[in-house]
Amino acid sequence: MITHRQLVADKRKLSLAHPQATVRQIIELANLHKTIPLLDSAMAPLAKKTA
Repeated sequence: MITHRQLVADKRKLSLAHPQATVRQIIELANLHKTIPLLDSAMAPLAKKTA
């Protein structure tokens, strides 16, 4: 969350690509996925920019 806050202050974004199942579960249980997006594909951010 510290890194996320620092990036937001710099008008940047943080996301996690391909988190392991256990990591994904912990992030979702802590509701952090609402703040830090979890990407299933490394190409997802590029697809959003070009679409």
